[in-house]
Amino acid sequence: MSSNIKNPYEVLGVERTAEISEIKAAYRRLAKEHHPDRNSGNKASEEKFKEISEAYATLRDPAKRENFDRYGHQSQYQQPDFSTVDWQTIFNEADINIDLEQTSMPRTNKLLFKMMFGAVNKMMRQSGLLPGENKEINLKIDLNEARVGANKKIRIPGPSICSECKGQTTINGQACQRCQAQGFIKSGEEIELNIPNHVKQNAKLRLKGMGGPGTPAGDVLVNINIKIPKNAKLLGNDIHIDLPVTQLELNKAKKISVLGVEFQLDKSMKEGQILKIKGGGIAGGDLVVKIVLNTWQGIWRNIKSKFSKTLEVA
Repeated sequence: MSSNIKNPYEVLGVERTAEISEIKAAYRRLAKEHHPDRNSGNKASEEKFKEISEAYATLRDPAKRENFDRYGHQSQYQQPDFSTVDWQTIFNEADINIDLEQTSMPRTNKLLFKMMFGAVNKMMRQSGLLPGENKEINLKIDLNEARVGANKKIRIPGPSICSECKGQTTINGQACQRCQAQGFIKSGEEIELNIPNHVKQNAKLRLKGMGGPGTPAGDVLVNINIKIPKNAKLLGNDIHIDLPVTQLELNKAKKISVLGVEFQLDKSMKEGQILKIKGGGIAGGDLVVKIVLNTWQGIWRNIKSKFSKTLEVA
């Protein structure tokens, strides 16, 4: 017998001489222990339930049992094909309380056990018998939004708690119209998220009880990704950037804007000088600017800045 084929007698813990009544009793006992209702979402129990069901399906069928008894010890023995087995009949026969029709699942299917445990898990969550599933969302924001805060619309994947009744199914004693008194929206919710000022890179904002339905309802975790320009570097909460300027700009003490932060140049500034603008980074960090004397890059920066302002006015 191949090493990956289990001995059905050993799986059910019965002797080779066991009567069908003993085999059925052993299957019933093990099936109750690993039943989907008791082990929702448990992969080990899912595999065990499948294993004992296939063992019982082998030994309850006289032809399959005789085939195993005669050839099971041989290396070329092939496990029976279970794809056409009517599992509902087997469950009923052994008094296993599972109704496949109620869950709209096929009676014969190779993936039945995975589907069955998954469906039970989903139903138990939505009926409030299990904790709700946490939902994760990745959200990109720009530097200014990270500094001063912002309100952003986000979509929570479904099913998620209804934003109107907060999962209670009613509002002021009346059935919630938005979720049809279910407490959750199957397709997911769109809500407005308040992003606080000085938020950190990779911060996780938690929306308590707004995730998947269950008891308690799951949370929503929003992963914040602050977009940092390619010519800048984020070190801790400080943003470092090289600033090409012309000598003329320094001499005129020109006011300049870098990554949304305005400051004034000074004629005393030198090549390679480091300027720290307090609060110009993220989460209270600084904007660290390195002065680079470069006439052509300085002129080009001015052209781009003026062009950008022209587009804004237009």
